[in-house]
Amino acid sequence: MITDNIDYDWLVATNELATNYENGIGDIDQFTNDQLQYLVYWNWGYSGADYCQMTANAEAELNARGVHANSHIAEAIEDIVQQYY
Repeated sequence: MITDNIDYDWLVATNELATNYENGIGDIDQFTNDQLQYLVYWNWGYSGADYCQMTANAEAELNARGVHANSHIAEAIEDIVQQYY
């Protein structure tokens, strides 16, 4: 179930949080569940066969929250976000 308001601002904020986290200036607990679902779905933006460490961290954080990575939720978020690319 999507709980965030998915819009352009959400996408910008998600990308900013992701960049900050990658650069070591943010914590994983700053992300909402929906943001983590989306980033797991996209393997944190890394293409190819590499499964990146941030994706593993995001899945672990979702598990710690009692919410598991869910491709149906992530795909629904992606469908909404596509209009903002």
